Amino acid sequence: MPNDLDLIKFNVNQEEYNNLHSDTGCIIIDIIGTCKINEFLGKTNPEIFITDYHITKNVKYYF
Repeated sequence: MPNDLDLIKFNVNQEEYNNLHSDTGCIIIDIIGTCKINEFLGKTNPEIFITDYHITKNVKYYF
């Protein structure tokens, strides 16, 4: 994700994980979430907690 923005989704089942994970390309999604700031060990990072999403496109890499 650009600009060091973390996207976080909790309680993901195996089917949902498989839909969101790709070793051979990228997945383009629209998300609805809540913006948060994480402060840990003196570092501050922006985060988005995903509440809902829609997969809009699966792109396969060709080498």
